[in-house]
Amino acid sequence: MCYPLLFHTTQISNVSSLLIHIHFCWQPTCSFFKTSLGNLNIALVSFPIVVKNRKMIELYSLAKKIAGSNIPVLITGETGVGKELFARYIHDNCNWSKEGKFISLNCAAVPENLIETELFGYRKGAFTGANEDKPGLMSVAHNGTLFLDEIGEMRPQMQAKLLRAVEKGDFFPVGSVNPNRSNFRLLCATNRDLEEMVHRSFFRDDLYFRLCGTSFKIPPLRDRVDEIPELVSCLIRTLVTRRIAISGVALEVLLCHSWPGNVRELGVCRGTEGWAA
Repeated sequence: MCYPLLFHTTQISNVSSLLIHIHFCWQPTCSFFKTSLGNLNIALVSFPIVVKNRKMIELYSLAKKIAGSNIPVLITGETGVGKELFARYIHDNCNWSKEGKFISLNCAAVPENLIETELFGYRKGAFTGANEDKPGLMSVAHNGTLFLDEIGEMRPQMQAKLLRAVEKGDFFPVGSVNPNRSNFRLLCATNRDLEEMVHRSFFRDDLYFRLCGTSFKIPPLRDRVDEIPELVSCLIRTLVTRRIAISGVALEVLLCHSWPGNVRELGVCRGTEGWAA
């Protein structure tokens, strides 16, 4: 059975959508391959960092310079450009937070009434069903990095509570009268214009300036098409070395649109079920 894996379809303009059909021997995990600039685990395969575009080289160089500080970082860009990958790169290059974990929360994916307990945790008996204490992600991220994706979707009431946690360095688990403290690096990302949201009173200006210690805007892949050949090469090499067969039609489309060399340079051959090493 073949499972589809969409490759950069939302970030390419004037380039045909690339649909890869991959034959798996094991149960696969399929998802969108988002803009390549870091290690991604897709279909049980890890892809390395690929940075060729001059603008991206500058961004990653600056990110490495500020990685060792504790300054909050706001990462902006369209959906799928690799904002979380960029955040992970900052975490991986931060010496003081290497002992801690990289904890990620998508604010748009958590219901409004649950995001407080996810971030701050709760005490036993705080509400029906709270049969034991549960630490929040802020506690789990102690001495590490807390990445809040889609921060622009957070409601004003929760924004105020997050502001206190950022300013004071402490927070109250739901149902507790005693604050907890956690030392973590805060990274946030959004595909929305937070400045415009501040002007329209949809986002707190004091929280915005707290989060925006420094900011990075990740360009979409259509503005860095010079990276596509290397990305495709890396993708194909990784798949074939893992003995994962790619359908011939899909590989030919990839090579036609993005790979300037000959298929033999990749060390792959065509079989009955597709291309393999």
